[in-house]
Amino acid sequence: PEIFIGMVRQGYAAVYRNRRFEFGTAEALPDGSLAQGVRIQDQEGADWEAIYTLAHGADGAWRITGCRLRKAPGASA
Repeated sequence: PEIFIGMVRQGYAAVYRNRRFEFGTAEALPDGSLAQGVRIQDQEGADWEAIYTLAHGADGAWRITGCRLRKAPGASA
């Protein structure tokens, strides 16, 4: 768990600590999984977009299978 949370803190700081976030619309993908967009503002006020992919686990519950984080369009790098 320490290694995982360290990776989140390091590579996904906007997700780990944010000022605000807003969920977009989930999109069903052809393979039965979902893509969920989230708009995030980090602690410094920079805007980000996160796209989470989710799939059903063996128990039928949705599980996160990936996350792509990028600066929001129009945001400075």
